[in-house]
Amino acid sequence: MSSLVMIFAGNYDCVSSLLNNHPLQKRGWVFQERLMAPRVLHFGNDRIFWECNDKMLRETFNPLAVSPFSLPAIVLRSEPEPTPYLDQATIDYLQIEWLTLLDYYSTTELTYPDKDKLMAIGAVAKRFGQVLPGPYTAGLFLSSYPLGLLWHNTYGLQYKRKYKDGWNEEITLDNGRDSVYRAPSWSWASVDGRTSWPTGCENPQIFAEVIDVSVKLVNSRNPYGQLLSAEIEVRGRISSIQPLREQEIVHVPIDKSPERLIGSDELFALYFFRGKEEDLGEVAYGLVLTKGSAERYRRVGRTVSTGI
Repeated sequence: MSSLVMIFAGNYDCVSSLLNNHPLQKRGWVFQERLMAPRVLHFGNDRIFWECNDKMLRETFNPLAVSPFSLPAIVLRSEPEPTPYLDQATIDYLQIEWLTLLDYYSTTELTYPDKDKLMAIGAVAKRFGQVLPGPYTAGLFLSSYPLGLLWHNTYGLQYKRKYKDGWNEEITLDNGRDSVYRAPSWSWASVDGRTSWPTGCENPQIFAEVIDVSVKLVNSRNPYGQLLSAEIEVRGRISSIQPLREQEIVHVPIDKSPERLIGSDELFALYFFRGKEEDLGEVAYGLVLTKGSAERYRRVGRTVSTGI
């Protein structure tokens, strides 16, 4: 009795290399097309991979892990279907899925980011918008998940300070914000480079509340496209931040010019929530703001307090 044995020589990290390092996969528009396509064929250096929303297969037929880029089943339903009832746990799950996709998307590149930053993920946002409650504004669904404001710009200049009573504060200034307006300062879309969110907090205690959102669109019929302007009204408690000092700097971006603040600029912290994380313990997250005209503030960074 004879049997057929198939032997493939090659790099078994090819999948990771293909997904993360191939030039095509670094393009922002391709990221959206890959998510929206029901099936995708990837042509690697030495084999072909087949991908759908559930999993990946290679031509040796043995299944790989679940596709790293997939949409929740409820988001993939047909548009004419009625919107299902969502409990708060499902809403929170979908919001975290949305922010996780944005984390991946923020690592991709766009030829015209000022025009395409929101457009190139707009079709995916529309899918989420069909099931999530509340309006979509500048890349976020704030009415059902205000914690989406607490993104972290990994290219930012970081300061760290310790206080006598044992708690620590880390402030990261936003970076990669272009002079050409594309999104408000509180939106992840206003900066280039990777952004991530604190999605691992248990039972967060919310300190601030989004009261109102207003937006002006380039095309009033497309809420998922380009913006002319956007504002949010937040109810919360603001406290002053002590002036930042150079000796407190713990991370300086190499290839970016961080948004350095003039020593005379007054900084404020607007804390949004407090919770518990596995690595950090008790932690509180907030926005770093500077005051603009009247009672308006502009985001310039994020603050994280631990040991509180």
